[in-house]
Amino acid sequence: MKEVIQRINKMEKILNDSEKSFDEFEKTLEDFEKNQEKFGELEDYYFSEKWREDKKYDEQGKISKDIPTGVLSEDGIWNLSVRNKELGISLIKLGLKMIEKEK
Repeated sequence: MKEVIQRINKMEKILNDSEKSFDEFEKTLEDFEKNQEKFGELEDYYFSEKWREDKKYDEQGKISKDIPTGVLSEDGIWNLSVRNKELGISLIKLGLKMIEKEK
């Protein structure tokens, strides 16, 4: 009987932990989805003439040093774009594992 109680307690903990994890992931995923449109705007900016103009102004010292210009770095947006694609691939792989699991 002790083994049965231990098993039930273990499975109850897994149930509760999983429910909490799902709730947190759903919230994070919702936030991430909302950010995708804004991030698309950032990527569009990076590949635009406007970004090149802004970068040139910065390089010429026309932008005050007290204004953050991380967005004008060569790698900042690019690296985030790569991460975005990698996250998309990871989500696809995870989704496939979740729906292909057979019992």
